[in-house]
Amino acid sequence: MKKCNFCGIDISNKRKFCSRECFAEYRISTRVTCICEHCGQTFNVQPAKLKTGGKFCSKQCHYDHRETKRILCICEQCDKSFEIIPFNFKRGRGKFCSQSCSAKFRTNKIEQTCENCGKTFETVPSRINEGGRFCNRECSNKFQVGDNHPCYTGGFMDERGYWFIRVNGKPVAEHRHVMEQHLGRELTSDEIIHHINFIRDDNDIKNLQLVTRSEHTSLHNKLRSLN
Repeated sequence: MKKCNFCGIDISNKRKFCSRECFAEYRISTRVTCICEHCGQTFNVQPAKLKTGGKFCSKQCHYDHRETKRILCICEQCDKSFEIIPFNFKRGRGKFCSQSCSAKFRTNKIEQTCENCGKTFETVPSRINEGGRFCNRECSNKFQVGDNHPCYTGGFMDERGYWFIRVNGKPVAEHRHVMEQHLGRELTSDEIIHHINFIRDDNDIKNLQLVTRSEHTSLHNKLRSLN
């Protein structure tokens, strides 16, 4: 048997109060006393509203308080000073004094240098971070290949377990490229790179050994015989 949260009478249903009158009295009795941040007067508010309110005694005090907390800004287009409430300033609306200034600023073109061909071109500021690095789509496609592609993760592994990287836009086996950089020359087709610990994607120079094709075959035959 449950009891009413206000008067303590036994109730058989699933509700918390025995009547609407008890519910109304309970809400009045649990009100919290607050002080208005604008006028300083005390007022009562429900506990559930403390998370979203409880700062001002009325809407008028709320509006008047916002007016006193306005932030002085300077328009990026016409250099005119204007005031804005903190809520709108946090949302990034303190850049322009009007919609017309905002529209004019978006159409003001600035000079950029193409990262692919080095040609200077004009673009709007909003496109600098959205593809405004290149003078046209052809330059963008030529530049964003291999290591420069935004989705490039450093290489890929083939079905045999060897790690490949891109060198001058072409896929190259990393273990052969590492050895070529170490020797300072290109490898011939008869030269094989053996992984000492037999881990094919461990391409540390200390784990690589330059051998001939026949030597490489004999090394793996010895391993098979031991297994």
